[in-house]
Amino acid sequence: MYHSLGHATLMFLQAIMTFEEDSIIRAKESVKRAMKLSGKRKKKFGLLESIAYTLKGKGLEVYTQEELHSELVSAECLLIRALLTFIQDENLISLIKGGLKVRKCFQSYKAFCAFVNSGVRIDTEFQCGVHFGIGSFNLMISTLPSRTLRLLEFIGFSGNKKLGMEELLKGAGTESLRGPMCSLVFLGYNLLIVQILGTGECDMKNTETILDNCLRQYPKVKGVKAK
Repeated sequence: MYHSLGHATLMFLQAIMTFEEDSIIRAKESVKRAMKLSGKRKKKFGLLESIAYTLKGKGLEVYTQEELHSELVSAECLLIRALLTFIQDENLISLIKGGLKVRKCFQSYKAFCAFVNSGVRIDTEFQCGVHFGIGSFNLMISTLPSRTLRLLEFIGFSGNKKLGMEELLKGAGTESLRGPMCSLVFLGYNLLIVQILGTGECDMKNTETILDNCLRQYPKVKGVKAK
């Protein structure tokens, strides 16, 4: 399941760097395979069972560890698929479809975040996945114009830049599969988005800390660090 997610993520990165139609199609096919695989491991509810859990107020605590991770992988795949929909076709129908996928994905991450914050014991990989999703969403939405941001907040999204940075820093500080992704998004926001859009000041202190950690972890990477 995670192998499929990793492949889909790499295909997605290739697609957004090239914007080639073939790359986008291959990325969407890879995401579909990952979603299909994670869907097989999701918890299956019968009608009566679903009603019983709803009446008792039961949520993610009734899921096994594998079922929780399958939900998390599905949410990440849904986000990637929505972004691919945006860049492949800019007509109104595609934008609406992509927006609905993003909203469903964001609601899933909000449920995951509430579950993690409830104090239940959960593995580091799942926690980091939640940090990555909540942090990325909040940073991404916070870059939008204030009028658009107010509209999105009205329909249930949140664009808290501070919260987004804090969540990504938590994820970047863990030894997990998504730790490097948290670092990449944090660095991309502070070193690229902030500079290009002029959305605020760069968090230079934490940026340098993450860069130092990445260079120690990947010493063969060639680059120049500004002093």
